[in-house]
Amino acid sequence: MNALVEVSELNKTFKQGGFGLKNVSFTIKPGSIVGFIGENGAGKSTTIGSIIGSIRKDQGTVRVFGQEMQDGKDFVKEEIGVVFDTVQLPEELTIVKLERVFNGIYRNWDKEMFYSYVEQFSLPRKKKIGSFSRGMSMKVSVAVALSHDAKLLLLDEATAGLDPSGRDDLLSVLRTFVSDGKRSILLSSHITSDIEKIADSLIFIKDGRILFD
Repeated sequence: MNALVEVSELNKTFKQGGFGLKNVSFTIKPGSIVGFIGENGAGKSTTIGSIIGSIRKDQGTVRVFGQEMQDGKDFVKEEIGVVFDTVQLPEELTIVKLERVFNGIYRNWDKEMFYSYVEQFSLPRKKKIGSFSRGMSMKVSVAVALSHDAKLLLLDEATAGLDPSGRDDLLSVLRTFVSDGKRSILLSSHITSDIEKIADSLIFIKDGRILFD
């Protein structure tokens, strides 16, 4: 397989506001960490949403693991780990209860791996997630994304809310994730120092267009 992700001529227009993606094309090869950069509102989250199908594209094709992603279908969800900048975890659950939930969702869920990340990220197991800081919540989301044998991580501002030490810990985990040469990461971040430390290549988007790749 030459690429884990192939995005070709992706277009999306929102009726309200007039913003859209304009002929967005790029590929992500196995073993790579791709930094996805651009101003707020440039189209990073819309592109990621279009890849996983949470946003319906107008035109273009998206292939993941060689298969075309169709709107509304989640046949590769087991192999994609996603972390959005707006954390969407049930606030009333503890990490212990959350683990049980995901154990029932993912076929390849790895309980031991999940708890190893919980320990590495120094997360309390029995406090409700609603009491967590933004940074702690992001760490939980990353731990979930890493614990079901995903081959591709799509991380939208995953380092947001973390202190410098926490960001370094996370970047180290991400390097390990791709070290086998078979997995890849698309990392969207406005923290350019994080991108500089970890990315193999860059995609720069502005006003819905890719300016350079």
